Amino acid sequence: MLAAKLAIKYGADSITIHLREDRRHIK
Repeated sequence: MLAAKLAIKYGADSITIHLREDRRHIK
C-alpha cells in the first residue's frame, strides 16, 4: 500500500511539473 501511495504522490508531482512547463510555453 505504501509503495502505491508513493507512486501516486510522485506521479502527481510529475504531472504538476509538466503543467507548469506547459504554462511557460503558452506565455
